[in-house]
Amino acid sequence: MSENLPPSLDPPPKLDPPYYEPESSPDLASSVSNNDNNSSESPFDEIPNDVKSIAMLAHLLSIFVGVLAPLLIWLLKGQTHPFINTHAKEALNFQITIGLAFIVSLLLGLLGTGSMLFVVVLIVNIVLCITGGLRSKDGNTYHYPVALRLVD
Repeated sequence: MSENLPPSLDPPPKLDPPYYEPESSPDLASSVSNNDNNSSESPFDEIPNDVKSIAMLAHLLSIFVGVLAPLLIWLLKGQTHPFINTHAKEALNFQITIGLAFIVSLLLGLLGTGSMLFVVVLIVNIVLCITGGLRSKDGNTYHYPVALRLVD
């Protein structure tokens, strides 16, 4: 069949795995090696370390001071880099959600049913804030799995 077709319409040759040779196509090889981690990819190019550190602080400081840290970072540094803006807003939205969950758990605790819920909310806050801080330090975006999107 291929002998009747012009050379530009010949079917592509069948390749055995691996389907590419790193030596023959360095662009493909470099793009594969840069995305080895399974975390979410960042749409930002070459983020400076100080920007990553400020974004990380928006997540980690919120463990101790709640809404205050991401709010201040968003207001003071959010306009300097879109990476900081994204992470500070994400941390702020999550802390608002956690604050509401704490209020609900305290109200249920007064009724005698929410004391365990308070501990669960506290542990979830700590674990997810640390995860967000680590992802931002790596230069990746992070979206909390449970957060009201109030600040956009």
